[in-house]
Amino acid sequence: MLSTLQRYGLLCVCVLWSLWGQAQHQSWHFATQPAKVQWQRTMSIEGAASSDSLHLLYLKELHAHGYWDARLDSCRQAEGEVWCVYLLGERWRLRLGNIEGLPATWSLPASLRRLQRKAVPFEWTWWQRQQRLIVEMAEDYGYPFAEVQVERAVFDTLKKIWQPALRLQTHALITFDSLTLSPDKRSINEAFLRKYLAIVRGTPFRRCAVEQIDRRLQALGFLRLKGSPEVRFSGLQADLRLPVEWGNSSQIQGFLGFLPNEQNKGELLITGELSLRLLNLFRRASRLQLYYNKMRPVAEQLQADYLHRRLWGAFDVGLSLSLMREDTLFINVNRSLTLMYPLADGSYVKGGVGLHTSRLGFSPTGTKAEDFRYQETDYFYYLLGWQQSRLNDRWFPTQGWQADVAVELGNKTIARNPFLPEAYYDTLRLRALQWHVQWSVEGYYPLSRRQVLHFKQQTALKQAPLLLRNEWERLGGLRSLRGFNENFFFTPAYTLWSIEWQYLLPPKSYLLLLADYALLAEDSNTKRFYSAAGLGAGIQLFTRAGNFRLLYAIGTAPQQPFAFNRAKIHFGYVSVF
Repeated sequence: MLSTLQRYGLLCVCVLWSLWGQAQHQSWHFATQPAKVQWQRTMSIEGAASSDSLHLLYLKELHAHGYWDARLDSCRQAEGEVWCVYLLGERWRLRLGNIEGLPATWSLPASLRRLQRKAVPFEWTWWQRQQRLIVEMAEDYGYPFAEVQVERAVFDTLKKIWQPALRLQTHALITFDSLTLSPDKRSINEAFLRKYLAIVRGTPFRRCAVEQIDRRLQALGFLRLKGSPEVRFSGLQADLRLPVEWGNSSQIQGFLGFLPNEQNKGELLITGELSLRLLNLFRRASRLQLYYNKMRPVAEQLQADYLHRRLWGAFDVGLSLSLMREDTLFINVNRSLTLMYPLADGSYVKGGVGLHTSRLGFSPTGTKAEDFRYQETDYFYYLLGWQQSRLNDRWFPTQGWQADVAVELGNKTIARNPFLPEAYYDTLRLRALQWHVQWSVEGYYPLSRRQVLHFKQQTALKQAPLLLRNEWERLGGLRSLRGFNENFFFTPAYTLWSIEWQYLLPPKSYLLLLADYALLAEDSNTKRFYSAAGLGAGIQLFTRAGNFRLLYAIGTAPQQPFAFNRAKIHFGYVSVF
């Protein structure tokens, strides 16, 4: 072990070597004892001016990682290179002591509570983050000028534990006052906006509320920040000015479909769909979406969704009604009530209840297979899910992603049909557990200034001891597997991949090439799957009167061989206002 005088002598020798080679390029190599690869360093200098600072920099790095007893052990030079070895010593650990000035009602972050119970290896940057967490916590309680400092510290040289005690100085309590939008079109209710952004006049200032403004405004779909929020402190109050960009809050979309008439060869079948989306009802950002399609003469689908924001505290409340009539076979009606809670990252968790009923449109006789594959059911379920949207534009996205996951679990009851023999129901479980899982993920990835790749994946799976055909998932058509008639496929489970290449034509027009591929389960009792695919191309033209869309797609599946005379042509009009 070198004495203090010897260590200083070694350092002087290193400096003399540096002076001797000050006109030469030198490489300095640093290592530790015991040897650890992560502490090997090589630095180069010109002359001697920086040779002593290299030792200080290296020691500073070791100290920042808890090696407070590190010291120079040996140093040698050969052929313009210098090798220095440092003794690391035992690594110091950190355990947090008391925090004076911390109100008893405040709850410390989990990492700080653990730090008070158990010592951890010292890391300077991590320790700085923990102190910053205390300040940020104070900022969320209305103290934006809070400071934290080390009041005193205990050094346990035997156990190598450093235990600092902190003092929190909160200073003055600040409350929210004015909230100004720039420009302000008076298109949204101020009381609602304050409640939605958690910036209510007279309540304590919250740093996290200010940080979440951008994500919460983007979630509305028609309003977003175009700059950082401006916070001005006046006395004991905080005034906020939000530079915003207003967008369109409503959309009407209609499509006409030109399909081959499979019942009358050589004739053309004209179908259509209509959708309406309103994002700012009652100036409270409440949302209404209506969708109706009649893609076959005797098949219809109606979907209505209403979302009321901040109806109960921080919760949004959603109501949904879906009706589907499939020829004369059955009518399905699904109703649901959902509570949605916003998280700090802008996503939502949701939970709710629903009732799905299915009623037959024919009187079974027990002589056909359809009489047993379709039954009247009542399915009461609970719903749990999560959703997130990070698209840069709701109506014309070119970058970002969004995801939606939902799980349903409930009891299904099969109603006895008086037209079928009683013996048929003796072998069935008329009341059983049923579950349903579905998710969708899509993203927009810019390839260049004018090229965008749009990818989407969606999956649905439904399981029960007896899953009837009128409960199966429906797939096919303009909004899912293109190149096929609407709701062409019946399946208890499927997964679908869609990819689009878009070539942008400013301001909001584009050409596109598309490809869809799906795997579909044949029935609920086997694990056999079959595939279906669609290819197509289209164009969207932006005009002052609205957006016009034209889409041409051809599909292929075991039920529909590839043929140009089975191609589907959709012409649509979209108005955003």
